[in-house]
Amino acid sequence: MPTSKAEADLARAQAEIRRLEGQLQDARARAVKIAHYIEMAKLYESGASPLPETKRGSGGRAVAAAQMAVEVLREERRPLHTRELLEALGKRGLVFDSQNPITNLSSALSRSDELIADRSTGWKLREWAKPKSFAEFDADDLDDLLGTVSNAEPDTATDESESDTEEAF
Repeated sequence: MPTSKAEADLARAQAEIRRLEGQLQDARARAVKIAHYIEMAKLYESGASPLPETKRGSGGRAVAAAQMAVEVLREERRPLHTRELLEALGKRGLVFDSQNPITNLSSALSRSDELIADRSTGWKLREWAKPKSFAEFDADDLDDLLGTVSNAEPDTATDESESDTEEAF
């Protein structure tokens, strides 16, 4: 067999191998997709949800993440940084499968009324915040706190200067 014919046969064989390797790669990718489909179908058939149930109704992954973060913080009883919360949520089955999971989690947590972000200590519960100083209380806060302003009986022994002041308000 002349070498030129052998070289041509080799080139055809190599081209066939490349074509078959491409088909094999496509078949593997398709098999992965089918496996994911089967996994999700079984999950939904069993009545389970891929996301944890949320207490406030629908809201998706952000609401579920915030609720789970609140639970984790209550259990830990200390502030946690976003990376620590991401790890804790992952252990509980909530995974942010994205290029920037820390950013996505931080965004989800920032929408929660129950959480406060602090760059130095991490995320903490709003209920842990220091109470207002006396100067920060407004009249309604003081009324609620004291409970006596609105329930106080009027003083019957007033002079005219006090009654003039009361009428002005």
